[in-house]
Amino acid sequence: MDKNLKKFRTQIRVLDTKIIELIKNRIILSNQIGLLKKQNGLKIKDIKQEKKVITYIKKTNHEPVDTKDLVALFNHIIKISRKSQKSIMKKKEVKNDYCDETQCQKKSNRLYHKNTKEKGVGSAS
Repeated sequence: MDKNLKKFRTQIRVLDTKIIELIKNRIILSNQIGLLKKQNGLKIKDIKQEKKVITYIKKTNHEPVDTKDLVALFNHIIKISRKSQKSIMKKKEVKNDYCDETQCQKKSNRLYHKNTKEKGVGSAS
């Protein structure tokens, strides 16, 4: 395999690991919000807040990602967050696994190295 192709795919794998950790952190925070909503008798779906998120995405996005694609991605992330909030509202406590950027970076690096040792570096799209 071409060395550059392998290098780029390895870099994508590292980024994918970071994206997974960031999404997990977003869900953890969303679950905390779900508990607050439960405590305050609020509904899970907050259309006004969801519109704010999408507006923010549209304002901050720049090339090379198409805004429509990014909005579709975030709409799906919001849907996953709502689903998680629904399930978490049934629980009394939520484990707080949130990590700040530095902690996530270290955790992502450990996960990446663990996965590459166990499975080998696979190809990315």
